[in-house]
Amino acid sequence: MSISIKAKTDYSSLFGSLGNGSANNMNGINLSDYASIKNGSYGKLIKAYYSKNSAEDIEEKKQAATDKASSLKKVATTADEVKKAADKLTSKGKDSVFNQKDIEVAGEDGTKTTKKGYDTDSIYKAVKSFADSYNSFINKAKKSSEDSVANRADSLANMMTVNYGALRNVGIEINDDDTLTVNEEKFKNSDMNAVKNLFNGNQSLAYQISAQASMIGTSATTAANSASGYTNSGTYQSSYSTGSMINDIV
Repeated sequence: MSISIKAKTDYSSLFGSLGNGSANNMNGINLSDYASIKNGSYGKLIKAYYSKNSAEDIEEKKQAATDKASSLKKVATTADEVKKAADKLTSKGKDSVFNQKDIEVAGEDGTKTTKKGYDTDSIYKAVKSFADSYNSFINKAKKSSEDSVANRADSLANMMTVNYGALRNVGIEINDDDTLTVNEEKFKNSDMNAVKNLFNGNQSLAYQISAQASMIGTSATTAANSASGYTNSGTYQSSYSTGSMINDIV
């Protein structure tokens, strides 16, 4: 059997001669739909439908990306605050908060004498500042939607927990949410040499926490830059190699 097809002829004769289907609907093929596809009207309809919905999707993606980037930048900012507070404690030399000073002490008979000792008020303020910045950081980092940040934050909290006993001995408690609470009275009455061992120098807990927080902050900054990679049209920034490739697809 031969089929003769002339230019610009009605394709219904073609489909009508094949199988048992009718000329207008052969085995599920609707010729009016086919004609719509052929002349482009169907494509225009589809584009119009999806362009309306994609505009909403783009805004949602942009907002989600903005929110994520903002959250990650806050993690990076608080990580920097932890470092600054830790630097105050770990510093040695003339700027060290642990330098002993001349302190006036009153005896039982009221006689005042001067001796070398730690400035417990200054040390307490420095440790309290470190604890506050750590609390702000750990709260934000652990709640991050970025797995690399949240997982490292959990590891950092575990590092602090390992020192639970030493911290408690100087009036610092680790709470259930991994934040720190400093009991001022107990802290100031603690052995300041033990406090110094915990917080002063490059081998101290403060230094280790600071180093880990800085690494997490760097990860958060990198993730924030990636999260903000959408353009106004909802495509990826061209500065991302993978973004350029994806733009060619979507």
